[in-house]
Amino acid sequence: MSKYAPLGDHLRKAPGSELTLTFDQIEAIIDDDLPPSALNHDEWWQNSTPGTDSHVQALAWMTNGWRKSRIDRAARYVTFSRAGSNPDAEALENLAPRRKEVVYDILRRANISVNDWHRRKDQTEVEDFRSNPQYCYNWSFGSPAEGYVLCLWHGTLKSAGGVPYFEESVLDTANELKRIADDATQSPSARSRAIDQSIRAVNLDAAILESYERRMAVHVIVCDGDRRSRDELAEKASAVSRRILDTEPWYVHLHDRVSGECKIVRGVKPDLDIDQVSSGSGDDDEDADEDIIQQRAIKTRRRQGPFRDGLLAAYRRRCAVTGSMVDKILEAAHIVPHAEKTDYKTRNGILLRADIHTLFDEHLLTIDTRYRVKISKLLRHSEYKDYDGKPLKVLPERSEDQPSIKALEQRLQAFDAEEAKR
Repeated sequence: MSKYAPLGDHLRKAPGSELTLTFDQIEAIIDDDLPPSALNHDEWWQNSTPGTDSHVQALAWMTNGWRKSRIDRAARYVTFSRAGSNPDAEALENLAPRRKEVVYDILRRANISVNDWHRRKDQTEVEDFRSNPQYCYNWSFGSPAEGYVLCLWHGTLKSAGGVPYFEESVLDTANELKRIADDATQSPSARSRAIDQSIRAVNLDAAILESYERRMAVHVIVCDGDRRSRDELAEKASAVSRRILDTEPWYVHLHDRVSGECKIVRGVKPDLDIDQVSSGSGDDDEDADEDIIQQRAIKTRRRQGPFRDGLLAAYRRRCAVTGSMVDKILEAAHIVPHAEKTDYKTRNGILLRADIHTLFDEHLLTIDTRYRVKISKLLRHSEYKDYDGKPLKVLPERSEDQPSIKALEQRLQAFDAEEAKR
């Protein structure tokens, strides 16, 4: 018989739907000391599933119709709720991950392409591709065509009426990370980490926005472990020790284009008026009022901030094509356009002077897979002709920041298609 059986008996006989016990009271009930893991780790108090888990202490209360609903190790007490009496606590507890699934395997199950995980930018094969660091630490995955998979911390989830939801501004996190990256008093490692994480936060927010505007369901990876609070972001990165893919779809009910405040609800489709959701085509801009246009501009600037900052650092604040060092006219250009794929990673960007960026977007100038400039035949008698066939003047020093060969190849194909029409 488990030494925790007396605790189960105590709960079985207890009246009411909720009971709070101090650690000292529990030790008196079981007539033994609680182990160090109970005093040092919330996981020890995690509810278990009878017949599948081996946490004998949890089975003591679970098999007697109770669930742990709250633990406060610092104050040395735990609160139990009778099963069915606290649907919100139970809904969140049921989502708590108890194992660590591999992101690569999760994405395959969610039908998200993992082809890029197998090769480096130079097209050499990655031996341990399931743990490819270029991808496995991202906070979101997918594209408008595939749909998105979002990584959410279990500790950030809430519940109402037994329905879990996520509600906060990911952009606020991105902006806080950007502040750390810009803070000269921070260590170089903290600033570098903040740049990488701010890009991940921007990508996550962009995936949420895209899913909201397209009214697409999303998959959610529920993560748990050592999560840093917002005021601890400069110290070190959060560490995931458990993660699972939730089998239920989630839906974005709200996304504010300016503040980034969003609400993502598990299993409940939003009841949205189609007129409230932007088609994303941009065709209605002429009819949009000035305030809406201004809000879209603010949204665009806020989302580009960390992306541009990462490119400014990678390209040493110089235009890749011209070498220009005038910050005010340097812009962050996507290689694969945002409309096709939400990707704010440095490898999907190039730092370009404003006029070069315009030519790049109009497929009048491109960059081949050997990092050479190629201009349209329409520019062969212009001042841009001297760049044709020339290698980029600036490339990032770190290989992981250099333009993706696959993305450049996709861009080159689009350029060639447009060129054939001219």
